[in-house]
Amino acid sequence: MSIEKAVKKALKTKSAKGEFAEQLESNRAFSDRMGRAGVVIRKQEFSIPLMERIAHSTRG
Repeated sequence: MSIEKAVKKALKTKSAKGEFAEQLESNRAFSDRMGRAGVVIRKQEFSIPLMERIAHSTRG
């Protein structure tokens, strides 16, 4: 399964609650304010090798 599909699947199966939900909302509000201020907002992109190294380092 690709990383993108895995992330989408995880987002569908788990809902954000508590402090995590508050953090997501805070980040969205900040992003909205920055956009209104004229900052160009770009989606973060990571290379597949980097993502694989992160995944392997968290396995133990």
